[in-house]
Amino acid sequence: MYAPKFPPHFSAIKQAPIRLLLLFLAVITYNSCDKKEDALPEVFGSVGGTVYNEFGQPLNGITVTVKGDGTSKSVLTANGAYEFKSLKVGRYEISVSQPHYIGVSSVVNIPDEQKVLEDFYLKRGEEFLTVSDTLVNAASSLGWRELEINSNTNWTVHADADWIKTSKSEGSGNGEVRVNWTQNDAAESRIGLVSVSAGTINKLFKVKQAAKLMVLSYAGIPGNGAASEEDSVYVKFNKKVKLKTIRPHLETCLSAANTTYTDNNFGIKFSYACAKLGGEYTFDLEVEDEDSQISKHVLKVGFYSRKIEVPGRIVNHFVDESNKTYWVLTASPNSVYELAMSDLGLKHKFNLSFEPKGLAINYLTNELYVYQDSPIISVLNRTTGVLKREITIPADPGDHPDHPTIYPYDFEFTNNGLGILLLGAKGSSALSWRMIDSQKNDTFYKHDQHDFFGTTTYAYFDYAHVNYNKSKLLLMPSYGSANIAIFDQHTQKITSYVPPKFTRGVFITPNRKDDRIYMGQLYNQLIVNPTTGFASSESFLDNRENGSADFSYKANEENVIYFCDNDYIRVLDYNRIHTNAWYSVVYGLRGATSTTDGKYLLAYNAQNWYYTRGNSFVIQFSTDIL
Repeated sequence: MYAPKFPPHFSAIKQAPIRLLLLFLAVITYNSCDKKEDALPEVFGSVGGTVYNEFGQPLNGITVTVKGDGTSKSVLTANGAYEFKSLKVGRYEISVSQPHYIGVSSVVNIPDEQKVLEDFYLKRGEEFLTVSDTLVNAASSLGWRELEINSNTNWTVHADADWIKTSKSEGSGNGEVRVNWTQNDAAESRIGLVSVSAGTINKLFKVKQAAKLMVLSYAGIPGNGAASEEDSVYVKFNKKVKLKTIRPHLETCLSAANTTYTDNNFGIKFSYACAKLGGEYTFDLEVEDEDSQISKHVLKVGFYSRKIEVPGRIVNHFVDESNKTYWVLTASPNSVYELAMSDLGLKHKFNLSFEPKGLAINYLTNELYVYQDSPIISVLNRTTGVLKREITIPADPGDHPDHPTIYPYDFEFTNNGLGILLLGAKGSSALSWRMIDSQKNDTFYKHDQHDFFGTTTYAYFDYAHVNYNKSKLLLMPSYGSANIAIFDQHTQKITSYVPPKFTRGVFITPNRKDDRIYMGQLYNQLIVNPTTGFASSESFLDNRENGSADFSYKANEENVIYFCDNDYIRVLDYNRIHTNAWYSVVYGLRGATSTTDGKYLLAYNAQNWYYTRGNSFVIQFSTDIL
């Protein structure tokens, strides 16, 4: 038999339309099935039957009512028959009533697409229904109440709240129904109704359940020592309360508590003389609420706005005003944390293979220069923490061969990538400093004003700071000098500023908005502006307790300073030379830094076994309470 020959590609051409057709049919089938699933029809059923008198005779014109699932319908019987169609599947109550007949009712469940037959028999007479109780004022805990029902006909029971359950949904004659309610864990009271129906009679039993007594808020309120105010604790509840007892957990300090009621008795305020700013204290409170419920509450009250625990010991901090972040470096474990100053949220955390000593941000390259107790500086990507390179600090030709000054103890950059590194030696008290130019591959060099002799030369510095616009570095000469050496990135020269009044320099704090500088000298302190020549009046604090300070930055408080040391935070007004406020603090706060919107003051508490139990904390205070 002759078989025609086709080219090799013919079968593929022939099958292609078939494949397309099958794909088209599959898509249509899938879509049609999908639409059916998305639009499933509602399922309905019906209920009907006949109403008879006690002799089995159908009754005309009898009212039959169905209620349930948001439906309420009534019909009149014709030849005794009634019917309700198109009812959604569910539970319904059917009642039959007529004057001079004892009404009856029943509960039916209507299944899927089926008709339920429910007949009724009415007797001549008048129905009656009594329920033993109409109201219960329940506590917030779970509970129950037994209701006695007396009737001469059948009855139904229905609760309108899902937190109320009844032991029966229907019955007849005399009987008992237990009404149960769950615990109310909400801050508001609630009301539920239980309806008992017999024919045309309906009785209501109301469950009024009290709210659970809850603490809505609490806070430690520091007392201003300058105004002789006591530290206190404020607690607000969701209900009116009466305080019964207060017991602080700090047994070494059981100060007497003076209590007052606030917020129309929804709040209480009690004093606690042992509190310190930055601390956290636990109290046991026993209170009685307006519903005569007695409850106990354990409150851990912080005298701060926010506080985060940092594992290990904080060894240094750094403020990045450009990104509004507060950096802390820790030892054991060795890490670097970047925290948002607004809420102490963690922006970045980098784990290190060495114990850090400090860091500087290169504003030109946006890199982190992390230094340690060695001649090595690790340069990290600022956002990922990835090590980009390591720089080894070379010895200076003039260094002692056995004790070179190659160990950094402070470091700052200007915004054009020029930096000054302050250096020490091992086994020697020798100090020095070195320039670094990141535009020239991190080249180290000796500045021409680096010398031991001369009125315009500088041998070493104690600290390095950058000014508000990062164009200058502010350096504190060593050995108690109150002068400030100012390096200008444009001229690359250093000039010296001598304050009008001085004792001995301890620390300086540059303002992060302008050229003002707070000079925290040993026995006198003042605000200066080397650019304008401004100098404020002096305060005379003993600055030997690890002091740190910052400007308020609040409107109309240009010369107000927050001064922090081991024992106190003071609010100092240098316009009036007045201590606006002072507060006792947990021992050893460091790194006081204000946010430049004036809202918060930050500080850290380094590892201290009594206060921090081995870890460190960064603490934020709202300046509204300072």
